Amino acid sequence: MNGGNGYALNAQRIVVREGLYWRQLKIVVGRIDLNTAHLGDLVDDEQSWNEVFSLSLVGMTYEDLAGPHDLPSRKLWLKKGAKFIGQFHPQPYQQLAKFYRETGHRHEAREILIEKEKEQRKAVRTSICSATKELHSGSPPPLRTILPWLKYVRRRYIDFFLLPWLKFGLNWFWDKLSRRITGYGYKPWLSFGPLLTLVAAMAILSHITWKQGDFAPNSDVILTSADWKAYTEGTTERPPSATPAADWSNGPNRQTGEGAGPGRDYETFNALAYGVDVVVPVLNLGQTAAWAPSTSRGPWGWWLFYLQKLFIIAGWGVTAIVAASISGMIRRDD
Repeated sequence: MNGGNGYALNAQRIVVREGLYWRQLKIVVGRIDLNTAHLGDLVDDEQSWNEVFSLSLVGMTYEDLAGPHDLPSRKLWLKKGAKFIGQFHPQPYQQLAKFYRETGHRHEAREILIEKEKEQRKAVRTSICSATKELHSGSPPPLRTILPWLKYVRRRYIDFFLLPWLKFGLNWFWDKLSRRITGYGYKPWLSFGPLLTLVAAMAILSHITWKQGDFAPNSDVILTSADWKAYTEGTTERPPSATPAADWSNGPNRQTGEGAGPGRDYETFNALAYGVDVVVPVLNLGQTAAWAPSTSRGPWGWWLFYLQKLFIIAGWGVTAIVAASISGMIRRDD
């Protein structure tokens, strides 16, 4: 099949009731245009598509696909054919995902839709870069008045440099974040990885801080009570406790010297539950309401007091991304 510098096959808007065979082709020279074609069956093989240099599949539909169903070859096929006049079009990905889903290949359908999201967002960043080149064109105006120069500076350094690259960076960051955390909403279970990592890190830090004696009850009433001060300030017979929170909870009683500690009926500290309480905003296990790191007792408490706020923000961020991705997946259940 040799079309030279033109079309090897121009089948735009063609309707094939039976099947189009695209197999065992050794040489394909020229463009292949199957835009808006409707095929009953598409019977193909990977090697024949690999021979095609310029391919356009935008708007093409098919009822059955009798060819390789492996994802790597189909992703390459779509990446090559999902463009028209240099612009990315998601329809070929939608069509293949529809076929996979209707034939029971739900995993493959999900992977194709994830690939579509990745390529679509990449196309947005490419368009931003192209726009910056257009803004960059133009020479500075003559220095007659200050106003043209102010407009030139704004155009060159704000419109050309700052705003486009800010958009590019935000798009890239959100793309990576939503892909890694939820697979663009098609794999929400991926979010368990970041959440478990945050919970484990917070649990380890809070356990160390507790052992260092840098936790305190999260209650003004307890902090000003004589029982608590007996552990933090000591008594005439006993020095201050190095781990007042643990000793206050477990005893012995500092004022009497015997029996259980005055905090025996208070919420028992658990590092893992504390980590979950901090990181997962939709759960309330009572740990953060009962205990808090102290900024005045030691370095571990000081650091954890501020790090905890970052963990809370990170937990809310992951949860928000999961919620947005899942709602988006339900909304666009394609």
